[in-house]
Amino acid sequence: MTNNRSDMPAQPVRSGDNLAVNTGMTIRERMATAAMSAVASDPEWVAKIASQNGLNFETVVAKASVSSTDALLAELERTREGASDE
Repeated sequence: MTNNRSDMPAQPVRSGDNLAVNTGMTIRERMATAAMSAVASDPEWVAKIASQNGLNFETVVAKASVSSTDALLAELERTREGASDE
């Protein structure tokens, strides 16, 4: 059974008995915000993709951010488990 670490808190707060208290963003949400910054930093690319697909700027940024985050998390999980298909 694998542990889905992407749903764990990105910056857990510890209680007095050293248990993590889940407050704030998850690892996945934190990674998506970083990806969103990167995607939005190239507005010409975003505008091109938006135009080609009939989408608005914000939708392209959101979809690309989530897609790249999920791909990275999947790859991290795959390599963490030692399964490599290089």
